[in-house]
Amino acid sequence: MFSIITPTYNRAHTLDRVYTSLKEQTFKEFTWIIVDDGSTDNTNKLVEKWKSDNSNISIDYHLLKDNKGKPYAVNYGVKHAKEEFTIIADSDDSFSSTTLSDLKSIWDDNKLQSIGAIWTLVLDEDNRIVGDKFPEDRWLVDFKTRVLENHIKGEKWHCWRTGVLKSNKMFWSDESHIPEGITWNSINRKFDFLSVFG
Repeated sequence: MFSIITPTYNRAHTLDRVYTSLKEQTFKEFTWIIVDDGSTDNTNKLVEKWKSDNSNISIDYHLLKDNKGKPYAVNYGVKHAKEEFTIIADSDDSFSSTTLSDLKSIWDDNKLQSIGAIWTLVLDEDNRIVGDKFPEDRWLVDFKTRVLENHIKGEKWHCWRTGVLKSNKMFWSDESHIPEGITWNSINRKFDFLSVFG
């Protein structure tokens, strides 16, 4: 049901956070796509160890020849995403044990085809909300309402329809950094987002 894409570059020292939290998921129907953006810190050996640990996690590992940055690595991962929904998890992120089961319940209840993604709040290590809260739970929102009228700021979790990401690649340039929000705002102009508290 889920493809979880983790772009990583020389983050073997933090990647275990993602791995451990994925092992603890109550819903197991997912593939973890690790896109190693040219790491030189033996990330590949760490991933091979995990793959041989019989942890019941499906891991799809890709080592890129050259470091090209997160947007490029995410786009590469999206090309390999085969599940209906995709989550982008940074190499130092972690999930609560019910994250995937909670998202499954929301997608199962949601019949609106206009929704491109579910957005949820992010908690820091002290369980404090990062950035702005949404005005309401299950807030169905377009670009104008989210960005221009409500100015929602701060980090959020995103669970995307995979087809939306495949047809709306992250903006990438080898000459300058393009913030992720530029891509998300572009997508939100075409698709509504469902913003939830949980």
